[in-house]
Amino acid sequence: MEDDVQPNVSSEVSTEAGHVVANIPAAVEPVEKDASAATAVGDGVIIMVRFRPDTTVWEINGLPAHLDKQAWYKLLCQRAGDKYETRAGGRGYFRLTREQFEAIAARNPN
Repeated sequence: MEDDVQPNVSSEVSTEAGHVVANIPAAVEPVEKDASAATAVGDGVIIMVRFRPDTTVWEINGLPAHLDKQAWYKLLCQRAGDKYETRAGGRGYFRLTREQFEAIAARNPN
């Protein structure tokens, strides 16, 4: 029965100091993201919002150059308030289609 057991095969390599270095595919390596960019998911866009304890906007993604953080949040609430989802810890996000995002982010939205 013990002959049926296969050896433990690992893609990890030990260094001379005994530290383990894993071979991580490029697809899962951490990538530093620009906090001002909205996250694209398929044809959708997710705009994340973080608030200070006094309820003002601390961070928000997808910020157009012509707006400040609070004005961008207010515009999103006016134009896509039904797309907002509240999360714990003073966070939330807007889940929009690409077209909705581009229309709202335009300098002179209709």
